Amino acid sequence: MVKLLGWHEISTAFLPYGDDWRAHRRLYQKGFRSDAALQYFHIQADKVREFLANVLRQPDDFMSHTRTLSAAIVMAIVYGHDVAPTADRFVEIAEKAVGTLSELTSPSGSVVNLFPSLRFLPGWLPGCGFKQRAAESRLLVSEMTNVPFESVRKDMAIGVAKPSLLARLLEDHDMKGGGGLQEEYIKRIAATAYGAGAETTASLLETFFLAMTLHPTVQEKAQKEIEHILGKDQLPTLEDRSRLPYIEAIYRETIRWSPIVPLAIPHCTVADDIVDGYFIPKGTTVIGNVWAITRDPIAYPDPESFVPERFLKEDGTPNEDDMSVIFGFGRRICPGRHVASSTSWLAMACLITLFDIRPTKDTEKSLDFDELFSEGLAM
Repeated sequence: MVKLLGWHEISTAFLPYGDDWRAHRRLYQKGFRSDAALQYFHIQADKVREFLANVLRQPDDFMSHTRTLSAAIVMAIVYGHDVAPTADRFVEIAEKAVGTLSELTSPSGSVVNLFPSLRFLPGWLPGCGFKQRAAESRLLVSEMTNVPFESVRKDMAIGVAKPSLLARLLEDHDMKGGGGLQEEYIKRIAATAYGAGAETTASLLETFFLAMTLHPTVQEKAQKEIEHILGKDQLPTLEDRSRLPYIEAIYRETIRWSPIVPLAIPHCTVADDIVDGYFIPKGTTVIGNVWAITRDPIAYPDPESFVPERFLKEDGTPNEDDMSVIFGFGRRICPGRHVASSTSWLAMACLITLFDIRPTKDTEKSLDFDELFSEGLAM
């Protein structure tokens, strides 16, 4: 299905291990390794402040604001593009492409993965409607990959390009006289960074809103920590992260309570192996069940409950479980995890500082909320 949708060449996550994959990862490391991610703190802070202002003006539209925030940060970092408050062309293209990927790669949407021969049948047959959607997706993926890239290339040619990861990589590429293949790699990792980053960060923040709505005492405890450490007159910054252990615990519990990608990116065994008496031949597809890991009652007692304290030691400092499992495993661990983590933490900390997140009321009576998550690549 991924190949039919047009993601198989641009998305690092779906590339087979080899020269193309290694080239992608090297470029990602230049822009997203832990020390490189520090240079984006000012972008994250600016965009989070804009997000807070949007929530203040239109609190009922918070889900839209979370998506604008996640898109704005990734687009600013990767392309130097300032996202329009509404109807941004680049964002609309990417959201449609990512939305189709999420829908059609979900367990219920990827019937072609179970019956690959369906891809050879005409789209008008019952059960083959995915083919039309896949054709539309390929066009969207092409636009998402090429339109913002060409915009930056054009701005660089006339000397007006804003600072961005893409501009830096292209400048380095041009100075070294790199070939067309390397430029194609740069184009692809830029597109993948948006496609992977915006959807997952937005989904995580929506889960956070739900968690705070359902657990007001957690929110109140966090507000007291912020007031005690920072006072009443300033917003948290990323430099304050180590000083706010309970906020850190809320962040970790949010990604544990509802992991955004409950089934990790598929891996493939590189050699025959035996695990617990089961023979696993070379070339077997292996999918990490992140949902099951985060629901392990031994590691996380009462796993269905939202309990940030599980991530704190007796002295109130964070324990060693940083929930990095959420970002994948081994060579295919998410290269943008440092930016994703800091963006999410900062947004959560600032929301808790400025707002009381409560259920809406109907004639002064609070409405009941249920925990309900949609199915897709990201939940």
